[in-house]
Amino acid sequence: MDQDRKFLDTFIVVIGALMAFTVAMHFLAGYLAETYLDVDNSENPVAMKAVSDRLKPVGEVRTTDDPAPQPTQPAAGAAADTQAQAEGPADGQAVYQQACFACHGTGAAGAPKMGDAAAWSQRIAKGIETLHRHSIEGFQGDTGIMPPKGGRADLSDEQVKAAVDYMVDQSK
Repeated sequence: MDQDRKFLDTFIVVIGALMAFTVAMHFLAGYLAETYLDVDNSENPVAMKAVSDRLKPVGEVRTTDDPAPQPTQPAAGAAADTQAQAEGPADGQAVYQQACFACHGTGAAGAPKMGDAAAWSQRIAKGIETLHRHSIEGFQGDTGIMPPKGGRADLSDEQVKAAVDYMVDQSK
């Protein structure tokens, strides 16, 4: 019984000391932060601009009949891609270079490399309509995976078909 009492007394002293140390550190940290840290950014124009940029609204409601301002022009590369997609059916080589080359140029994910007649012969034997359907809808075969439209949902069906026709012509 005496050992239990001795353990309990020691335990209470240790816990009390740890709590006192924690409270002392809390007050010391508060004092040091108040004394040495200057967090008033009201005089700092860079900080104030950053705050106002984060708080400004993302849009606005137009309440006048004045014409709306025109949006800014996108980057040259983005404009060219958008224009190429908007023009409708692109030639197969351009679509292949933009979307298909990553897999069909390297053989990634089991994709048949363009120009490899042996790899393409089994696929060509199934018919061009089947190749078109698999390239548009996606396909998982024994040797690899073809995501729908090659993972480029922004391509039209005609563009995908043109790219397939181009790859088939180059791989016969």
